[in-house]
Order: sequence, then C-alpha cells, then structure tokens
Amino acid sequence: MKQKHIRKIKEPVTIRQKALANGNYSLYLDIYRDGVRKYEFLKLYLIPERTPIDKLTNQTTLRAAKAIQAERTKQIINTTAGIKEYDCKILLIDWMQKREDDLRENAINAGRRVPNSAKQVHNAINHLKAYIKKEYGTKALKISDVDKEFLEGFAKYLNTAQGQKNKHCPNKQLAPTTRGIYFKSLTTALNFAVKDGLIDKNPMQYLTRSKLIPTTTTERLFLTADELRTLIKTPCNRPKIAQAFLFSCFCGLRFSDVEALTWGDIHTQGDAWQIQINMVKTHGLLYLPLSKEARAYIPERGNKLDTDKVFDLRLLYWCDEVIKKWVKEAGINKNITFHCARHTFATLMLTLGADLYTTSKLLGHQNIQTTEIYAKIVDEKKNEAVNLTNGLFDKNKE
Repeated sequence: MKQKHIRKIKEPVTIRQKALANGNYSLYLDIYRDGVRKYEFLKLYLIPERTPIDKLTNQTTLRAAKAIQAERTKQIINTTAGIKEYDCKILLIDWMQKREDDLRENAINAGRRVPNSAKQVHNAINHLKAYIKKEYGTKALKISDVDKEFLEGFAKYLNTAQGQKNKHCPNKQLAPTTRGIYFKSLTTALNFAVKDGLIDKNPMQYLTRSKLIPTTTTERLFLTADELRTLIKTPCNRPKIAQAFLFSCFCGLRFSDVEALTWGDIHTQGDAWQIQINMVKTHGLLYLPLSKEARAYIPERGNKLDTDKVFDLRLLYWCDEVIKKWVKEAGINKNITFHCARHTFATLMLTLGADLYTTSKLLGHQNIQTTEIYAKIVDEKKNEAVNLTNGLFDKNKE
C-alpha cells in the first residue's frame, strides 16, 4: 500500500537575512498569512565571525530574533483561533536594547549625531541590569514579567542609585530629573511593546510616576531682552557657537534641532523664511517662520548643498562651556546653557504679547500645559516689577 504523503505545514513566520554593504547581515521576518506577505525588519544584525566573541554575539542576536519570531507566530495562531493571550517571551533587556538601537539607527540614517534619548536608554539599561541582579539574581525576566511590583521596586532602586563615574559626572546619587528620565525610558519601551502587541497593557497605568520618582521643580533660566542685547555686544571666542546660540534665542529650536538643521530645511518665498523639520526629540513635524532677527544669525550658504548642515557645532557639553564663559564675560550672573536659548525665546514671545497657543506652536509643544510654565514665569516677573514700587510713596514716610 502506497504511503500517503503528509504535507508539511509551512511556518507563517520565517527569519531571513539581508546582506549589507558593510559585511553585516540584517535580520528580518518574512510573514505570510492569508495569501499576503509582509516583512518586518528587526534592526538586529549578524556580524562577520572573526573571533569567538563575534560568534557569541551572533548567537545572542539570533536568540532575540527567534524569540520575536515565536511571538509573532503565536499572535497569528491565537488570532486565527480567536484566542487573545499575552505571554511575551522576549527578554526585557533585549527589548530595551532594541529600543536603544532603533534610536541610534534612526539618527544615523537621518545624518544626525546619536541623540541623548539613545544614551539615556543605554544608561537606563545599565540600571535595570543592576536592579534585576540585586532583586532577581540570575533570572531572565521577560517583558510580560514586568508588573506593578517590578516598577515600584525599580523606582525605589533609582531613588537611591548612584550615577556612573566619568570625568564629567562624579560618582554620586542620581539627580531627581535623571531618575525620572531613566524610569520614563522603561515605561516608554513598555508602551512600544503594547503598540507592537507583545503585551496587552502597560502596568504603569496603575501607578503615578510623580509619586514613585519624586522630582524637584527645575528653575528655567533665560535671558531678558536687556541681557540679550548685552550678550550680543560682547565678543565670543567661538563665534560659530555664539551664532547658533543667538539663532536659537530668536527661533526657539533645541540644540539637537539646530545641530541637525540642513540648508534643505530652510524654505524661502520672497521675504518670508520658514523652517520645516522633524524635531529630533519628539519626531513631530514643525513649520517655523523665521524672524529677521533669527535670519541675521544664519551663516552664509555659499556653495553648500541642501544636505549640508547650516551650523558647524561640536558636542553640547563643549558648546555649553563656551556659552557659560561668554555670558560671564558679558557680566551676566546666570548659569546659562544652550538650552536656555529656548527658554529665552519662549519668555520673549510671551512678554512681547504673543498668546499662549501661538507660542506653544512655535516651540513645537505637543501639550499646551508645557508652555504654561513660561507664562507663569512671565507673570511672576510682572509681579516682581510692580512690587518694586511698594513703599516708595508711603504717606507715613517723611
């Protein structure tokens, strides 16, 4: 009797490789379902195996890829069967690492420097590893293992943790703002996991971050109109940095956006100038008209291409050092950094009569409550100015 041939069922999700120009291989998923094929690039890469360490690195990468493959396969099977079950096998640290890699790759592909957000996720990963080792030992935690108790424990750890020692940052307890940034890096990664269908909900929804990570109100330093005039008249030993800083004072762009600005981002129509960019921090699209004051600090273009950068800037740390020295030489007793240019623009707009909504749009804020902070600053300054007359005309004074 002829044996009946058993047809092998094809896997709906397959890991494939794509050769890259640099010799690496990009891993992606080939997903075939209901007659439709789609591809999901994992942003995971295999490297040439020249050393035993390279081989181990590739093995770790493949494990992460196979975990994602298994998760996608399970999602398809469960959806087909009408089952909704979440038990993500992807390790938390691997998922955080993918988040960091995505941020770095997006910046590199856009021709920008690695953003601070990638560095913040990197530091958050280091603290997560330390917390997991302390509380869970060698247990490999999955994304789905993160619950309310885990988040509360990680917050408690951060509130007493110390930063990594280097020449710019001594080994001391993390600042409140830094703790909040690292904790947010984790919760944001969990939001992406929900979006990708890896978990059904972010356990952070049951908690209040401000209660877990107590913060202090940070004073928003800015230059007044008179201080700005004084600074403009004061020579700076690094004119290109001064030029970029003053440009930011009159348009409100963050350092990351000024540093990434290309000539192709600037559009002119007659006397009207406008910038059109995707902001580095929020990825939101910003249309920003430029005043004559802002345009005055844009360098000469010469024969630069649309892809060339407008400003030639070094690292933010270096620029801040130059600006602090320049401000001091101008006789201004404030700890001004490059980011204070953005605060300066916001307070100038509100002081000169711009409404809150318009100022919010110029700053690219997604939430008008963020802009209200500047409105409070302006109101406080108005109250201080009015109170200067207190007692000057007291009738009881002789």
